[in-house]
Amino acid sequence: MQGKTYLVAALGLGLALGGAFGISRWHQHALEAERQRLSVPVLVALRGLNQGEALGPFDFRMSAWPADALPEGAIMDAAGIEGRVLSASLQAGEPILLGKLAAVGALTGLVQRISPGHRAVSLKVTDASAVNGFIQPGHRVDVIAYLPGSAAPGLAGLAAQNPALTRSLIDDVVVLAVDREAQADQGRPKASSVLTLEIKAADLERFEHARQTGSISLALRADGDKTPLVSSGQTSASLWSSASRVKPGANPIPAVQQRPAMTQQEAPVPVASPEPLRCVALIEGLKLSKECSP
Repeated sequence: MQGKTYLVAALGLGLALGGAFGISRWHQHALEAERQRLSVPVLVALRGLNQGEALGPFDFRMSAWPADALPEGAIMDAAGIEGRVLSASLQAGEPILLGKLAAVGALTGLVQRISPGHRAVSLKVTDASAVNGFIQPGHRVDVIAYLPGSAAPGLAGLAAQNPALTRSLIDDVVVLAVDREAQADQGRPKASSVLTLEIKAADLERFEHARQTGSISLALRADGDKTPLVSSGQTSASLWSSASRVKPGANPIPAVQQRPAMTQQEAPVPVASPEPLRCVALIEGLKLSKECSP
């Protein structure tokens, strides 16, 4: 009798679990159907895409997107999308918007990313001159030039020495591209070999002259930092002059005050002392008097 009770209880528990599972599955199907009913097909990126790339047949797909969260400019028809050039980068799964597509027939590659009035220049760099290889596309840098000293003819045929100079050449420059490889053994970024910078057309000659006559290094800017760098540069003389100045708050060593030199005075002329007087006492009756003579 007790065995039958256990059997009935087990059957009841199984039926209850089965019913709960069935209800849960039905609820999920109902939610999915409701989501599909309230969704619209949207074109999304299948992988990460860079600015300037042309869309290929395996770069996008149609995906259901909630109708109440549809972004402005979403594309719901893939016709004519293949071959269009991106004007902005996209992440995998991100909707492809009309505002992120360049005009029909736009050029692909780097030329499409150059801003009007600017030029793209390449710069060969090393670890030391490129922040240890961690500069990436989209970063902003300051271009610093070092020009070695050179002799130039001066007045009257004399040679006037131009001292070596280091100064900020161009600030807030956008990095368009980076030629970088990853070290397979350590997984760290390798030294960048070539950087492509976007500089203003007016700065092109200054940049090229500094590269040909001296050396160029890059300083990485913080994200969003637009502060202009105003400097007249540094020479060896100005560097050591500024380094030798006393810092604020320091206790400078007081200079030893020199006493004024004493001038030799003439010895005073000795004055002859007067000869002593000789006096004689005179007594006349009760009266006493004294007479003195030299």
